[in-house]
This record gives sequence, structure tokens and C-alpha cells, in this order.
Amino acid sequence: MQSWRIDLCWDGAAYCGWQRQKNGSSIQEMVEKVLYQLFGGEEITTLAAGRTDAGVHAMQQIVSFDAETDRSEYRVYRALNALLPNDIGCLRAQKMPKGFRARNASKKKMYRYRVLNRDIHDPLRRGRVWWVRDSLSIERIQEEISSFVGEHDFAAFRSSGCTAKGSTRLIDSFHCFVDGDEIIFEVIGKGFLRHQVRIMVGTLIDIGRGVLQETSIVDLFHVKDRTCAGMTAPSHGLYLVWTSLQNDENT
Repeated sequence: MQSWRIDLCWDGAAYCGWQRQKNGSSIQEMVEKVLYQLFGGEEITTLAAGRTDAGVHAMQQIVSFDAETDRSEYRVYRALNALLPNDIGCLRAQKMPKGFRARNASKKKMYRYRVLNRDIHDPLRRGRVWWVRDSLSIERIQEEISSFVGEHDFAAFRSSGCTAKGSTRLIDSFHCFVDGDEIIFEVIGKGFLRHQVRIMVGTLIDIGRGVLQETSIVDLFHVKDRTCAGMTAPSHGLYLVWTSLQNDENT
């Protein structure tokens, strides 16, 4: 039995997320169909370093699986890129030590969120950014964003359907900057609650446009109430940029 690592990227617009779902096509389903064909009809189950929601894009997601049939790294890499839909790509295919599991080996993840902040929408960026036409105070956003860094109870920043046992998470860094007519948010951490990044961004945008004038991030940590935080930013503005693994300097 050979353990494998593949690094994937995708446009999430047409998919219900990474994990198989009964109500739509998933990235996992597409990948496992190709692996079934590539490995001669062998039933293969993939495991990603983390889940992504419907509509979320990925620039690098690490996926692991085991296979009994022998294939070269080059053949797996080429076949995945030839047989997968053109909105999913393979960046890397590598044989790993037996028992390698992407989720267990995951160390940190970086997410990026793109907000288009101008009066009119951009058809060429539709499905790639969240269009917010309201005037935003970057100063207020910058004042509050640093409060997320560190270990906190993110109960106010998890979706109602989140099944995680605890809500304490560690954020290594979180910052935003203006790039032309876009506001870019970038956050790094080991793990995130369901919709956590999107709720953090949505809350900062609501603070920036004055909807939550009397609310601070520190206050929300104390009240631990989802209804007191801001909106959940739409999924199509979110990108999984990279995932790093334990003891792997090349990820």
C-alpha cells in the first residue's frame, strides 16, 4: 500500500465544497472519480488537510490517499491534469511514507478574502470578489483587526451549524490592505471553525461601514453570541492560499 500526497487548486464556483455531498458535485467526488480510473478501478478515498465550503476557491489544498496499484508520480500528476474538469488542477503528486494523512500533518493554513469596494460591480471579477459599494472606514477596520490575533474563544464567529467541540482557536496573523479598488484580508492559523473566516471578514466590513458602531471585537469575544457579530461574508470572495505541513519546509 502506497501513501500519496497531491496538491490541488480549484475554482469553487460550480462545487458544493471539498467534501462529498448528496445535493451537488464536490471537489472530492471529481478527484476520486479520476483516481478510480487512473488506478485501474481501485476504490480510493481521499482526505484533505481541511474542508472548504461551497463556492470557496483554493490556490493550494493538500490531499492524501492510499493506493495498492503502482503508478509513477509523473503519471499521476499528468493524468489528474488531463482528466479532471478544467476548473480543478493538480500542482503536485508525490509518494509519501506509509500512513501519511494530510489532516494530521497540517500545521497552518492561510486564507485570503477579496472585497471589491467601489460604486459599480465588475463583471470580470464576478464570483471572485465580494462587491461592497458602501463607503468603508479602513481606519476602523485596521483598529479592530489586530484584536483577532492570539488565542481566543471564537464562539461569536462560528456558524450555527458548526459541530466543533470547542470554539477556542489561535490566529497567528490577520491583516488587511488596499490594492487598487480591492480590500484584501489575509489570515493565518492552524485551524478554523465553520465559516469563521467569513464571519470575521463580514464583521470587520460591518464595522467599517458603521453598522456595528458601538461594537468591538474584544466585546464579541466576551459575549460569545453569534447574533451580536456581523454578517457572514459570501463564500465566493474566499481563497485557501496555502497549507503547510509539520516538518515540511517546502510547503
